[in-house]
Amino acid sequence: KASEHKDQLSRLKDRDPEFYKFLEENDHKLLDFDASDSSEEEEALHRPPDTLEVHEDEDEDDEEDEEQKKVKRKKVSFIHVSLKMVEGWKKAAQRNLTPKLLHEITQAYKAAVATTKGDSGGDPSKFQVTDTAVFNALVSFCIRDLFQHVHQLLLPRAPKNKLKMVLPSTSPLWGKLRLDIKVYLGCTIQV
Repeated sequence: KASEHKDQLSRLKDRDPEFYKFLEENDHKLLDFDASDSSEEEEALHRPPDTLEVHEDEDEDDEEDEEQKKVKRKKVSFIHVSLKMVEGWKKAAQRNLTPKLLHEITQAYKAAVATTKGDSGGDPSKFQVTDTAVFNALVSFCIRDLFQHVHQLLLPRAPKNKLKMVLPSTSPLWGKLRLDIKVYLGCTIQV
């Protein structure tokens, strides 16, 4: 390899004399090397030291401690969904579905669907569904009844022309409800 390198440098002197002159002025070590030096370096193997030093950075430890505390807080702050909560959501949705209520219902629905995947990580929800009766009540409510309430919230009046399809994105509430509807539809597809 050393002899090939010397040949390349000699050809460089003929092909690009300006660059060769630049190398002589700025990086003279590149041009003057011994073939014996490079062969010794190639033959020598790197041997790691017997003991390795561990770099401890106090800032990283503090960040890891803060992250662990946040995870612990998130685990503690789960709201367990009960049958009473589901029944309350049903009644409130029948009376008047609001964007805030829809958000709570979709987050609980998302937590219920996450249990079917066995997904404990990912995008955490503030709700947790552990009871099968609560799961069944919540999922059946979301699949059977919630869509009608969302439709009434987005399009409170029937269109004048029954043949013309009205898009939900024309509603003034679409901006507030768009993400919750996306979660709702994604969870329904998952179920």
